[in-house]
Parts: sequence; C-alpha cells; structure tokens
Amino acid sequence: MRAEDYDWAIYHVITRAKGCTVEDICEMSSYSLEIVEESLNRLSKQLLIEYRGDLYRACSIEHFMISNQMKHDPLSQIIIENGVVKVRDPGNKKKPGDSGREV
Repeated sequence: MRAEDYDWAIYHVITRAKGCTVEDICEMSSYSLEIVEESLNRLSKQLLIEYRGDLYRACSIEHFMISNQMKHDPLSQIIIENGVVKVRDPGNKKKPGDSGREV
C-alpha cells in the first residue's frame, strides 16, 4: 500500500474513535506499530491530527485553517503551544520555514 492509503485509513480510525492511543489505532486498523507511527507523524505534520495527553484526535476545521494560516504567513507572530494560542515572544523571531507551532 502507498503511504497515503495508510494515512487515509488511520485518519478515519481516529475520527471514528474521537481520540485514541497508538495501541488502539494498531488494534482497530490491524497495521503494525511502525506503519501507524509513520502515518501519525505525516498526519501531524499536515496538521490533520493532534496529540494531547496520550490520545490522538482529529483537528477541527477551524484549528486546521488557523494552523495553516500561521504556518504559511511569514509575518505571523501567533503560535499554538500545548493547545493554547499565544503571541510569539518578541525575542523568538519567526524563521523562514518555521511552522508557527511550538511543541
């Protein structure tokens, strides 16, 4: 299978469960831990899912749109840190290629 096919299937597992652990995703999808972790990384980078606590959840449309706007706006001083929207510290300048998200 292609990576996109795994991502599609895993994304739908997450949306049906309204949040689940890696182990839950492996069990519900029947995919190996390695495949699931790789897919979760890709889905997170595309801002389609978020990891909070020990659960993966699908991002809302609003969260997705705001995150992408911050990621692609070179002048944005807004970040999302631990699920909280904040104004970037003036001493912490945004660099080219910075996603606007801090972990």
